[in-house]
Amino acid sequence: MNNNQTLKQLLVEVLIKTSIDKIYEKSLEIKTQFNDSGMADNPMVAQFLPKTDEINEYTTELVNQINQINTFENLVNLLKNNAVNIAGMMNGSMDQAQLMSMMMSGGGFGKTMLKMQFGSIFSTIQKAVVKTESIMNKLGADELLSEIDADDLDYLLNSALKSEINAIREFLIRNPHDAANIVTEFATLEDAKSWDKKYDSIKAIEKYFAVYKQQDMISEVQTMSDISELQNSEAGAKLQNYADAIVNVHSISILITLAKSVFKKMNK
Repeated sequence: MNNNQTLKQLLVEVLIKTSIDKIYEKSLEIKTQFNDSGMADNPMVAQFLPKTDEINEYTTELVNQINQINTFENLVNLLKNNAVNIAGMMNGSMDQAQLMSMMMSGGGFGKTMLKMQFGSIFSTIQKAVVKTESIMNKLGADELLSEIDADDLDYLLNSALKSEINAIREFLIRNPHDAANIVTEFATLEDAKSWDKKYDSIKAIEKYFAVYKQQDMISEVQTMSDISELQNSEAGAKLQNYADAIVNVHSISILITLAKSVFKKMNK
């Protein structure tokens, strides 16, 4: 362990790496969705689809921006400037000025769609950063790692997960079919003391939502003739519930990845 590194420095280091990993994951996810879902066959959707080279170019642009970050404050600003509440589009609460700004910034509909897709990940990372900042304030951001009590840090990181885990539990109660598919993984996520076990569990849950539930959401959208059908409808409410669950799953994944990485570095 680098005894001269502060808690804040370590958390920034881990958050930057986690952010880059999530960007690459999202890039692959977008490509897979477009290739496997048949979205291009739907005229309403096809006009918004970015090309593969656009996805690669935008991914590289975001990664380069993140790699230039060297302070917690810069990370907070980058997330704030790029975050998009994609779930808000489904319930009509999305900031219309922000949407118009994205559309007017150039690059066409494909670029706008990428900003929205990647913006949802930035929004989720932003939630994790807010909780991370709270932990830093409680333990002392400028405390050296050698002075941090590992048990206190473990307790605070576990506490940071509670609201999202509770939200997922409520979602599974309302959706027993989904619960049946991930009941073992969710139980491990709740009860395991090991961050490695929590990590394996949330990755399995994340994969379930990414592979199956997002495809269900895409299929629902493809049956609609107009985007306004997402609002004030039973289908829209269903999509909203799944979108909220996916955000919570991603948020848990980021926090657990952060915890796993922090303790790995502290134990060196």
